[in-house]
Amino acid sequence: HTHDEPHESKNLAFNTSQCTEGSAVCVVIRTADRTLIGLVAKLATATKVQVSTLQKEISRIVKFVTILALVLALMILIIGFSQGVRWQLVVNLVI
Repeated sequence: HTHDEPHESKNLAFNTSQCTEGSAVCVVIRTADRTLIGLVAKLATATKVQVSTLQKEISRIVKFVTILALVLALMILIIGFSQGVRWQLVVNLVI
């Protein structure tokens, strides 16, 4: 007697099943992603990657430091040029 759910059947053989005694005739009922193994593989690869709290905080800090560095460099350039300092000296100071 078989079950309505294929994985609950007593007479179900998977792709790598071996017949150790006697003979068997099989009917393929599912292939590729529709098999139980294909379903498990699909579920395993479909997991959504979540960003951790630490990753969010590090990203926020890196963004803040980057913006701060750019603003300070721009301020040094503006102040240096407005004071009449040679451009080479101002650029070297920024770098």
